Amino acid sequence: MDSKDASQTQLNRVLSQKILRARARKLARPVFAEAQKELAYRVIMVNLGGGRFAFESEYVEEVVRLKEVVPLPGLSAPFVGLTNVRGELVVVMEPGQMLAPGQSSASYSSVQKRLAVVLVHRGRRLAVLVEDLLGSRDVDSSELAREFSGLSSQLSLLTRAVTRELLIILDVAKIFEEVRGAAGG
Repeated sequence: MDSKDASQTQLNRVLSQKILRARARKLARPVFAEAQKELAYRVIMVNLGGGRFAFESEYVEEVVRLKEVVPLPGLSAPFVGLTNVRGELVVVMEPGQMLAPGQSSASYSSVQKRLAVVLVHRGRRLAVLVEDLLGSRDVDSSELAREFSGLSSQLSLLTRAVTRELLIILDVAKIFEEVRGAAGG
């Protein structure tokens, strides 16, 4: 090996070491930043009425595709009917009326084969119709918006938090309160 090849090999080693050190520093930064994050919510994200909403995962029992919804006489919005989820009858709710009063509600015949998120709160279950399941994620407290004044008054009552990317985290306890009020007790 001549001196030119040897110096080129030495230069390549030095450059490789610099590149590897730079990569190591870059990869080490997010690990430090992750330790500083503060988990605010673990959520299941869904699409409702063209908007991105989320439920805290601790209240989500499962996501099901509805096979059959049976209407009940005299049942009014936001309720659509009953469905069987693993041997138990569960009330099916179309959240559109609750989130945006005046919005048309789905009829029981139009909900067959739609997705529903089964929520559980204090032993009660409720199937909430959704258009699409968008996934799950952890929401860091630094992602939360300080205020969410742009929401309708009804929606803001049912909102627990909003991220800067406008993901609306719904308050499951308040949804169950609204459902109880709408059901007359």
